[in-house]
Amino acid sequence: QSRTLCGDTVRYTVCGASDTGFAAVYVSDNEPTSPAQWGVVTMDHTTHQIVLQWQPSNDTDIKGYLVCEGTPSMAIDTVFGRFNTLYAYPTEDSIRVHQFRICAFDSCRQASALTEQCNNIVLLLENELCSQTITATWNRYFNMPSGVGSYEIWTSENNEPYQRRNVLPADGSTTLSFNVAVGCTVLRAYIRAVSTDGSQTALSNLVTIDFEAAERPQY
Repeated sequence: QSRTLCGDTVRYTVCGASDTGFAAVYVSDNEPTSPAQWGVVTMDHTTHQIVLQWQPSNDTDIKGYLVCEGTPSMAIDTVFGRFNTLYAYPTEDSIRVHQFRICAFDSCRQASALTEQCNNIVLLLENELCSQTITATWNRYFNMPSGVGSYEIWTSENNEPYQRRNVLPADGSTTLSFNVAVGCTVLRAYIRAVSTDGSQTALSNLVTIDFEAAERPQY
């Protein structure tokens, strides 16, 4: 007879040559639920949404995952299915740092330990009127698999293809100043965090500066 391991009592009869005995045993799931592991928290530049990716739990009876945010972490949504490990955060608030954790739960509704906190990268650009110098600042990215090896800043001037402008070590500064061309009217930029082993990347929000609109004279 099939039975659940979540919490059930199995009753059975033992028949002998001269008498009959009765017994019962309580069966439950005593194994801790295996946690998920982080992939990346990145930005989709097409939808402008924060996207969470993680590795599935090793347990075969995983029913889904809780997406948690904040400190302390609060569950904000549920993703059903062991191999459904992608979640688009339903907000366009991409200029605020969000802290995320993932919790797996199995068929017995037993929850795993939370992952470590992982965050999105927020890039800010500043420039003075009539200046070609741009100052970029961003926050550090935490808990990338194998660790963050470097930060890259990618820029596009006047809608040209993006070019990698600078590469900075992960333990270095998160502020960078650079100059744009004299004829640049539109600048777009984002940060790309690269894991130490090169297998994972996480993108920041995409920032645009329209120099013509920003420097139009005021009457």
